[in-house]
Amino acid sequence: MLCGQAADLHVRGIHHGFLPLLGKQFLTKIYLCVGAAPESGVWAIVEGDKLLGFVAGCASVRRTYRWLIVNHGIRLAIAAGLGLFRLSVLRKLHSILLYPFRRRKGPAESPEQEAELLAIAIDESEYGKGYGKQLVHALEVSLRQWGVREYRVLTNIAEPGSNAFYRAIGFTPDGTIRHHALTLQVYKKVAVQ
Repeated sequence: MLCGQAADLHVRGIHHGFLPLLGKQFLTKIYLCVGAAPESGVWAIVEGDKLLGFVAGCASVRRTYRWLIVNHGIRLAIAAGLGLFRLSVLRKLHSILLYPFRRRKGPAESPEQEAELLAIAIDESEYGKGYGKQLVHALEVSLRQWGVREYRVLTNIAEPGSNAFYRAIGFTPDGTIRHHALTLQVYKKVAVQ
């Protein structure tokens, strides 16, 4: 039930990306799988039976993608269903499959980050209550347990709200990458404090 609510929050709050094109059933399944993957997880703030917000993250995007494809690739493809064959999806499919191997444009002395905050969404009625900061903290506790020193997050450079949020909680800009038709701002943050 909560992964279904996370899928709804994702569609409403992270609408510019590729994954919403694959539908709620796919998003529900992907969050179940990320929650089960080694050194990955989905953390949530729940009140009663209502999901107020969630964050998903992992210690290694490459290892997590590999694990998802090997262990759940067929089930995820079935969950995406015919949506995989829409022209808008086919044009972007290569980009999502190559995502873990992308290089950013930025400072040469800055090492490539593998650990990543994959997604975060808060119900709009709950904005301003500190839930985003709490969720990022929960992710960081696990990242530290997994031995991660730094991690990254990417957001649409044209979205002032998300950029301001990440800067306010201690992320620093670390270059940009092109993803689909978007320019994404790469932020990094030290997980060990």
